[in-house]
Amino acid sequence: MMYRRALEVGPAALVPLAWAFTIGLHRGLFGSQSLRIAHGVMVVLLVAFAVLGRREMTGGVLAVWLWIILLGIPITAAGLIGAVYAPPLLALSLYGWMVLPALGLIYTGLQPDASIVLYGGGGALSLLGAGIYAAGVGPAALGLATVGVGQTVGIVRAAASS
Repeated sequence: MMYRRALEVGPAALVPLAWAFTIGLHRGLFGSQSLRIAHGVMVVLLVAFAVLGRREMTGGVLAVWLWIILLGIPITAAGLIGAVYAPPLLALSLYGWMVLPALGLIYTGLQPDASIVLYGGGGALSLLGAGIYAAGVGPAALGLATVGVGQTVGIVRAAASS
């Protein structure tokens, strides 16, 4: 089915796109309206991924990723609320999306027959990027790009093996 293939490979395109957009926001390329729209679209996509993928995402690594998606829904909704009313919620959303997938990638890399270098390394790179961003070491884009590269490596690997 077409939706199954979209579930398998869609994140490999959406993850780097989301981080590129986030970098663009930080560099002033997009306005607050774009931020609100992006969060709204992300909430809808996450709900769709959770609903459509729930039957395939049972047990093991896939169950962990389903939980990450499910936790990501309120985290992303918090970003939407933060973009409109409460900026601290926007920060919570950003850090949540830096850390949750990183932990999922590290967990995935620790599984038998998984690539610790690609998954674990991608997760570690994402956590490093979060630390760079939080510490204000260099431009914000450096930390965000590091997160994006780490997560993209892991998700592209997952999509390629599906």
